Amino acid sequence: MTAEAAQSQKCEAESVSISRTDKITTEITFINQRNVPVKTYWLDYSGKRKFYAQIQPGDKVVQQTYVTHPWVITDVSNNCLVFIILTDNHAS
Repeated sequence: MTAEAAQSQKCEAESVSISRTDKITTEITFINQRNVPVKTYWLDYSGKRKFYAQIQPGDKVVQQTYVTHPWVITDVSNNCLVFIILTDNHAS
């Protein structure tokens, strides 16, 4: 399986993911290593994207969040690049 295919499968998880209530706070650091801007979205309790930041190339954003909350990183056209769900120990 190519890296592109693996990423596509992860992005497909966005359509069936929602934030769940959790009391464990954490933070996530988004670092844009691309040469173009990217956008960060939190998936709310209905599974809808909520825009949080546009990150310029080489910049980073530290975001407070909760364990079990999913995040989506997109290109400027809102195409999914990365899908992340936080767990107790790390992002998956």
